[in-house]
Amino acid sequence: MPKFYPPKPALQHATDFFEPKSQQYMAFTEDLAVACNDWIDNGQPMTENESKKRCWQLRCIVDDEEDSEDYLDEQSKLRILVVNGATSFFALAKFLSETLGWRAEDKPYCAQPSKGTVPPGSHWTLHRDVGNGICIAALIGTAQSVYQSAGNGAPYFTEKLVKVFQILRRRGDDITFTCKYGRVTVVVDGVTRSNEGEPRFVPRLVGADDGLLKDDWTVLNQRLMEKMPKQWYLVRADLTEEERQDIVDSHYKYPLFDNRGNALDKRQNIAELHRIVALPFRIGEAHSG
Repeated sequence: MPKFYPPKPALQHATDFFEPKSQQYMAFTEDLAVACNDWIDNGQPMTENESKKRCWQLRCIVDDEEDSEDYLDEQSKLRILVVNGATSFFALAKFLSETLGWRAEDKPYCAQPSKGTVPPGSHWTLHRDVGNGICIAALIGTAQSVYQSAGNGAPYFTEKLVKVFQILRRRGDDITFTCKYGRVTVVVDGVTRSNEGEPRFVPRLVGADDGLLKDDWTVLNQRLMEKMPKQWYLVRADLTEEERQDIVDSHYKYPLFDNRGNALDKRQNIAELHRIVALPFRIGEAHSG
């Protein structure tokens, strides 16, 4: 079986005896991190190049209470992002933080996926039973952010080397993002087939709670995508540039899947699609990919 990205150096092994700072980090042992590394290295359903041709719709739910188990039903703050599978967890943290207003005002936003900054303390936690009696656990971030949160010597994966397609493989897979400003559970709504969902035009925001204003949503998408491509979208010649831009802006707000994992039709009213996609996530009712 061919080996897939990342190579094993993506996992930084414990350099000292790991003493978890709190009970929530006790599961992140080196043995489970190595099991995760093997799972990444040997079990990929596709290559990285193939993942660039597919879209992942990710439901990002801010957890109001750190120990809440009702995040799927009680989502006071919601962002739904579309990215391609080759997006790194550093880039995803940056994109997500931007949509939540968690970027420091003195730090300019950088659209380049591998550059820019993420909030202080940013890291990801993964703990999952992957079947066949195998359990994996992983911390994803930098040495500074992981050691500060979990404890010195914690094994971790480098955030710029691990990609979405390697960890979030199917509908319902989840991972947790934590930083100075809060905690977010990220769940896969669905994954498109190859060359569907416009994977070149990512990241983009396709769903949100009612608290996000329409104009703010548009500005966020323009910032995330740096420059809205519109040359292909040649509508009626009698439209003004502003009217044409409104059509393009709306086009990139269309969600790909509803809350049950069903593919959505762009011919439907966009306001109704946004209402449907913001409904609580329902597990196991549809499968994509």
